[in-house]
Amino acid sequence: MPNFLDGFDRLVAFDAETTGKRTPDAEFIRKQPFAWRAPGIIIEVGFVEMLREGEGWRKGETWSSKVNPDGPIDPEAIKIHRIRPADLKNAPRFPTILPKVKDFVGDSPIVAHAYKNERDFLDYEFARAKVIPVGRERLCRRALHLHAGPVRTAFPWRQQVAYLDGRSAGARQQRKR
Repeated sequence: MPNFLDGFDRLVAFDAETTGKRTPDAEFIRKQPFAWRAPGIIIEVGFVEMLREGEGWRKGETWSSKVNPDGPIDPEAIKIHRIRPADLKNAPRFPTILPKVKDFVGDSPIVAHAYKNERDFLDYEFARAKVIPVGRERLCRRALHLHAGPVRTAFPWRQQVAYLDGRSAGARQQRKR
């Protein structure tokens, strides 16, 4: 059986923190008054480049940014990610970071823990900015479970990104070995 990652030399892992709101569907948006301005959903984005190295993968560049959503943040979401409205007061709005997002991702497949949710958030923000989304492929981190690579499945996705970025205790222990 061929490895489904054989055709890729570069993957981009993506994670987002959000306001805690779901992306509205098209029917909801159609019912809004003409002057209604859709609030943002994403309040922080993070990307980790994964590059093929022989039979495995290595961490490449990373990039992250806080994002001002121009809307409220659910208090339950704040309890999870601890990002408060005051933290976003001077953060750029999503359209401002769009060029960097597009440049960083390019045509590479996007890998995310629950890619449908993460990609929906990203697609929604691109739609709000009236731009076509990036990334030709979507890979679910769960599907990568079969392929060791740099994507560790023994701990949550946030810790995987931290692991890839060298910030986690596990990554520090691995470097000491």
